[in-house]
Formats: sequence, structure tokens, C-alpha cells
Amino acid sequence: MVNLLIAEDDHVAASLSRRGFERAGFKVSVATDGASTLEKLLSEPPDLLILDLILPRVDGLEILEFIKRDASLSDLPVIVVSQLPANSESAQAAKNAGIRCYITKSESSLASLLHEVKSALRMPVENLSQGPERVKEFPVFLKPSAATQPRAIREKKKSRILIADDDSVMQRVISFLLSEAGYEVELASNGKEALALATNSPPKLMILDAMMPTLDGFGVMNAWNSNEKLFAVPVIMLTSDLDDKTRGAALAKGVVAYLNKPFSSAELLAHVKRFAGSP
Repeated sequence: MVNLLIAEDDHVAASLSRRGFERAGFKVSVATDGASTLEKLLSEPPDLLILDLILPRVDGLEILEFIKRDASLSDLPVIVVSQLPANSESAQAAKNAGIRCYITKSESSLASLLHEVKSALRMPVENLSQGPERVKEFPVFLKPSAATQPRAIREKKKSRILIADDDSVMQRVISFLLSEAGYEVELASNGKEALALATNSPPKLMILDAMMPTLDGFGVMNAWNSNEKLFAVPVIMLTSDLDDKTRGAALAKGVVAYLNKPFSSAELLAHVKRFAGSP
């Protein structure tokens, strides 16, 4: 079965589109903001993305830039459906990124969108429910980046942020957000690795997952606070744990901010700028 991802913050429009495509034989998932779109692209790669340019947290053009840099997504067809006019600067930027087509919402219909989706995937109508594989000769809409790492890892920046998280999807999303903001990024997949990297070269700030293998976030904070090279380095903790006791324990360990997953990219960047300064 062919998988579609619809990135649309209008819940009614997203629901209607989802039902229409499911009736046509597609498997459909929906993301209502940019950050969750990035997470779904990495954790559940679709066969095609239907993208609105105006999204909260991370906008559509930033998502196109993310796709452009990630080799695993570089051949993903994208159809943009937006309320912005086709002659707008944002629309032109999306077209320059190599999208399959640009459809304005005022001129769109489920039938026309379904036609474009089938055209992009070279799917005959009678085989919709069978989910044929994407045709290999379909033109790549975004060429793979020369380097697969985020730009902030390749280029030297003034402020280096250490991200300690065992979730590779979350690593890549946060790396992208910070690199786009102009920060240098360093990654650690567990607590011990984070401590080793930070001790060797203290970062400007650390973004720390509470739950990690080998050594969790609270174990990291115990060692962090006793290390004379690190105790003054601010730490932002991220976690999916909604328990107020966990939040209290984290703040008692000295973290400067505590954010629940899924987090707001605007809120995260505001905290990073506050405690690490401008890049």
C-alpha cells in the first residue's frame, strides 16, 4: 500500500483529505505542525508528501530545506498545497527547491490532487489499492546534498550546543533546528558519551534527554554538577515524562529549563538563545 504524509495545520482540511485518499486506497498519516512532520519523515518515511507552506513550529520551506540535506529523503516527491499565490516569493522558493507541483488551495480539489499524486507516483487507477512501488525513473525532485550532515556540523559556528539523546530522529530534528538558527551542533547518543565529549571540550549549552541508556539524564546531571569544567554550563532537559515530580527533580538538579516532548521549536530556540546567546 502506498503511504502518504499530509502536513496541514487545518484539522478539518487534513481530515477531509485523509478520508478521501484512504477511500482511494492509500495509507495516510497526518502531521499538523512542522516539527511533527520532520519526525514522521524520518521515523515513517512516506512515498509522497503533501505539504502546506504555512505550518507552526517549522514552516514548509524549512522542511524542504531539511529534505534537501537528508540523503535518505532526497528522492521523495513533494506536492505543495498552499493558500499563498503561485506567484508569491514563497511559492517560487518552493518551486526552486524542486517540488513536483504547486497547487493553491483556492484552485484545488480532491480530484485534482489525487490526479497529481498518481502522476507523481506513476500509478494507474486500477492498481491504487495494490500500492505499486515508486517508479525508479521518476525524476529526483531534490538532489542529495554533497554532505549528509547538517550544515552546522560541517561549518564552524561561534556557539556550540551538545545534544544528548538516544533517539536518532530527535537528534536530527533538533540538529536541523539549531543549525538553521546558526549554531554548531555536537551529538551524543547516551549519557557517558555526552560527559566524555563535554569534558574534552565544554559546550556553550547542553540539551539533555532525561531517559537514555547507559547513563540517564539525572545521572549525567550528578556528574555534571561535580565537574568543575562543566557545572557552570547550562543544561536544558527534554523528556516525554509528564510527571510533575520528574520536573521538580530535574529543576532541583540545576537544569535551566525543562521541556516536554513534543516540544515547541520556538520555545526551544528561545531558551537556547537565552542561555547560549546568539550564534
